[in-house]
Amino acid sequence: MVNEWMFAIHDKANSSNAVGKNVAGWLHVLTAGVATSPTVYTNKGGTSTLTATNTIAVVPIVNGYARFWLDESITTIDVCYFTATGESGMAKGVTRGVPSYLAVDTHFPGYQTLWVPVAFLAATAFVDTTIDLPADLEIVDAGLRVTTLDSAVTLDLGFKNAVESGDEDGLLDGMLCTNAGLVSPWPIITAGSTHSHYLDTNGKFGALLSTIIVGADTSDVTMGGYTRKSYLTDGTITSLGYTPANSDTLEGFAYVTYRKCMG
Repeated sequence: MVNEWMFAIHDKANSSNAVGKNVAGWLHVLTAGVATSPTVYTNKGGTSTLTATNTIAVVPIVNGYARFWLDESITTIDVCYFTATGESGMAKGVTRGVPSYLAVDTHFPGYQTLWVPVAFLAATAFVDTTIDLPADLEIVDAGLRVTTLDSAVTLDLGFKNAVESGDEDGLLDGMLCTNAGLVSPWPIITAGSTHSHYLDTNGKFGALLSTIIVGADTSDVTMGGYTRKSYLTDGTITSLGYTPANSDTLEGFAYVTYRKCMG
């Protein structure tokens, strides 16, 4: 047997309308407490399984609603969501029917963080999360939280479209996934015998978010350095995705911090 789950997206900028009827987007359905998905069905008979994106279930938000079915044994889930106009959010430990609303604010001018679950892939291939970023988002930060480590894998985060060139490691480049927890993309300053220098031991920001020169402990080699940048989305290179290197056990969350811009 399966039970129906339905979430309504509430736009706080329009308090007279409880549901954002024109809201479209994507809802990740996750097993509570982990970065994996239960089996998600698209009908009440439990006969049609939602096609997962690399084991992660992505339910479309249509006219303000996300609707799906889960096995009746599942009573609690986590969700994270992103709208086509650039609002994001998450809810942890959601019990069926309580709450039934997920909040966004289309007039919010501040920073928001999009959490994107990432999972293992037993090959080196770009994984399209199916999330498309609209134009005029200024991305100021990105990072990775590893919940299940993989002893021999790194991960890139960026963009790739069928018709646009994109930049597959433009946000995160070579993030090391060998330890559970937050992985910092900041260069690490290391004390050497000749001079202190910067290394990218754990991975680094991609070219869209930084310029980094890796240093070395040699008198005739630069100490290295970095300059942070932000990236303004243009609405053409839109498809957010990640590339794990030969992973078979990796699970976690990439995150992207941004704000919506005028113009």
